[in-house]
Amino acid sequence: MTIRATACRAVGGRRSVPGPQEVTELTAALREHLEQMLPHAQAHADQIAPATTAREQWQALISRGRAAATAVPDRQGRAAATVHMAELAREARVLADCLDE
Repeated sequence: MTIRATACRAVGGRRSVPGPQEVTELTAALREHLEQMLPHAQAHADQIAPATTAREQWQALISRGRAAATAVPDRQGRAAATVHMAELAREARVLADCLDE
């Protein structure tokens, strides 16, 4: 499944909270997508002149992606896991969009 499709599935217009198995599967897929994109993002950032706004923006984007990929929900339960999954989805989608530009 593509990055955007996974992110859309994670944060799509749902009326109910996804089941625990789906949250676990989507969370794992989103982490994997982020881990695959982060080296590409860092390579892109390394080609931008140091001490520039563009470089700082890329570094912030990379830091947020890394933090999301390694974060563990601070609470137990389905709601906390679902919120964490949505955060991963947002970071993955933003990173994918920036890499495509």
